[in-house]
Amino acid sequence: MSPKYLHGVVRTGPRLPEVIPSLSPFGQTQVLPYGRLAAMVTDSRPLDIPKAGAGRELFAFFHSQPEAIQEMMRQSAILPARLGTALEDKEEVRLLLEKGYTILQAALESIEGKVQMEVEATWDVGQILKGMAEEPAIR
Repeated sequence: MSPKYLHGVVRTGPRLPEVIPSLSPFGQTQVLPYGRLAAMVTDSRPLDIPKAGAGRELFAFFHSQPEAIQEMMRQSAILPARLGTALEDKEEVRLLLEKGYTILQAALESIEGKVQMEVEATWDVGQILKGMAEEPAIR
């Protein structure tokens, strides 16, 4: 049995794919249904960080989470999992959906039709520090 890396939870429906292409070094993101919910998971395994090239693998692994979530957001509301959430196997994924069914359904209902926006800010640290240094209260 293969451990499962959890990306998030969605509702099942006619537009829900069984598999989502992924950048993950472990393969495609699978959609595992349970009732009216489904978990988005990727096969997982421990990463050998000291191994040569592990940096690229780690980079791809961590970038597969937002990529999978963004792809699913085009089709459905999604409750993203915390980065790094892993479950033992498909049975543990099923148990998560079973035990959290009512809470997960309510949470998905509360975000249905909402939009997530991302804001990025950039600044020139040197200019900011210079401006701060010119403030009379800081001198």
